[in-house]
Formats: sequence, structure tokens, C-alpha cells
Amino acid sequence: MPLGTITLMVALLLVSCKGDERIIEKNAYGYLYAMSNYRISEAKQYATTETVNHTLHFVEETIIPNLDPNFVKQNTPATIEINQVTIIDDSTAEVAYTSTTPKEVKEGKLEMVKENQEWKAQVIITIPKFLNIKTDTLSAEEMDAKYKGKLKSVSADSVKPRFKR
Repeated sequence: MPLGTITLMVALLLVSCKGDERIIEKNAYGYLYAMSNYRISEAKQYATTETVNHTLHFVEETIIPNLDPNFVKQNTPATIEINQVTIIDDSTAEVAYTSTTPKEVKEGKLEMVKENQEWKAQVIITIPKFLNIKTDTLSAEEMDAKYKGKLKSVSADSVKPRFKR
């Protein structure tokens, strides 16, 4: 293969990766900004179908209606800064970000996956069985079985209460 052809192929690959990085960054920002400002409906356009069905519906129907309005007011507006986009393979990426609210600054990571040729946020939560909640497609027990071992467990002392008591 001539050197010019190889150089052209490498250049095209680099341009393609930069294009993907920009799209990933834009979509990650859209998802994170919407979620950080309690705009669940807006976040749906940036999320995978699985995330919408299993996480966002649960948040929208169960958590948001029970949030103390003063808590929301104290934690908004939130700003998002994308720190780094790491493309893992042709369908998976990780986005490191900083979320800043009037109360705190948090660092985090968001998984992005390609769904129907679009980069979308992939955030799946496990709903504890004792809540006996059913999402659009799976019961809490089915979700627990499906995602067992795939999600990081959270210790009780690392979770801050978010509801007014």
C-alpha cells in the first residue's frame, strides 16, 4: 500500500474519532445538564431506550414527585463541565465530568453507548425488591436478576438522604 494511502486512512480515522468525541460530549452534556436540573423529560432524548425504561421512568414517577421543593431550589441551577471523553471501542465511551450546584461540586463518570448509530447515556439502576415496583418491562425482581453483578453496590453510609423527613 502506498504511503500516501496509509496517511490518508490515518487522517480520516483521526477526523472520525474527533467527530465522535464531539457528539459524545454534546449528548453527555445534554443528559447530565437535564438530570442535574431535574428535567427528566429532557434527559430522555439523550438516553438509551433501556435507561429511559428502567431508570428515568422510575426517577420521574417515584423520586421526583417526592422531592422536597426546597431541596430542588437549593440544588439548582446546576452546571456541567465535560472534563474528558474516552472512547473505549466503536460503541462504548466514558465521559468524566464535573457537576456544580449551589451546594456542592461533584466529579463523576457517565457511560455512553451507541444505540441506532447515536451516542446515548447508559445509566441503569437496580430497584430493590422490597419496593415491589414495576417499570415498563421488568419487575424489580427481574431487574435485580438481570443486572446482578453488573452494577456497583453502594454502601448505606455513602448515600446521603435526599428526602425531607
